[in-house]
Amino acid sequence: MTYHNNKSHKHLSKTALVVSIILIIIIAAASGAAGYRVWIQQQMKPISSESRIEVVDIPEGATVQEIAKSLQEKKIIRNAQAFTTYVRNNGLMDQLKAGTYQLDASNSTQDIASAIVEGKVQEDLITILPGKRLDQIRQVFEKKGFTTSEIDLALDPSTYKNHPALVSKPTAQSLEGYIYPESFKTSNATTPTSIVEQSLDELAKVITPELIEAWRAQGLTTHEAITLASIIEQEVATSSDRKNVAKVFLNRLEKGMMIQSDMTYKYAALQMGIAPNPAIDSPYNTYQNIGLPPGPISNVSKSSLEAVAYPANHDYIFFVAGDDGITRFSNTLEEHDALTKKYCIELCKTY
Repeated sequence: MTYHNNKSHKHLSKTALVVSIILIIIIAAASGAAGYRVWIQQQMKPISSESRIEVVDIPEGATVQEIAKSLQEKKIIRNAQAFTTYVRNNGLMDQLKAGTYQLDASNSTQDIASAIVEGKVQEDLITILPGKRLDQIRQVFEKKGFTTSEIDLALDPSTYKNHPALVSKPTAQSLEGYIYPESFKTSNATTPTSIVEQSLDELAKVITPELIEAWRAQGLTTHEAITLASIIEQEVATSSDRKNVAKVFLNRLEKGMMIQSDMTYKYAALQMGIAPNPAIDSPYNTYQNIGLPPGPISNVSKSSLEAVAYPANHDYIFFVAGDDGITRFSNTLEEHDALTKKYCIELCKTY
């Protein structure tokens, strides 16, 4: 009689199965890694076979992810993730330099990253960033070497009578909020007036009939829409947050509530040369006055203008920007105070 050790066979079969599974996992992982490397290499190639120059502004404090997203949106690189991976793997995370660059879409991602690491900024450009006040724009012109009289002329709204971008601006209002953020090429013949005029031309292109009609649907004139957009520009940075915050302010205006933006009393304090305080007596202080300020508190991006035209759909009347970068919304003061106490510790010390 022959005796078969079935337990031994079963044990060997289980062992073989486990080994097979492990091998499959190893092979799959290796294939996946190889595939990812191939994908990365493909995404690092130039996005264009022909030279195409784009101006890219990298502000101080921008994260690698924000830089990568901007490059992809400008169609300078193929993929933001590939750029971020390359920068991280090569120890360049802290070496990307702020500035205005002229970057060529026919260059590889490696070349683009190198240009930013080396700080090869475009020196014949003047850049007006979003969220800047008139006094800050004046400083930009001063750093370029323009004279006080040239700058005064450029920032005088009467210099641009009948410009289409200014038709809704009250006559007594300054150009605060109306100098659209953009980069402009300069030459020996460039004046601050020519730059501001180009900026106003850009704003006129952005303020489309569709936007104006959308603002009217929110119960706002163009000047009021730009004013609200300037507050939103100062409050939050992302497109989604701006749409949500726009709706908070619009809800408050509809209810006859003060919008209570910290940014407005800070602006008032700067104009008055005093310390910020929500009790400041100023028409710009939305902690003391119902409705919008007389005018914008900074210039605005297209994103903020569109947020006012097409806000989110909700009934929140409070929001708080947290230390973690997340903006949280609520319906009651109690909820708002609890969220502020929990999430806005360091940031709220500045308010």
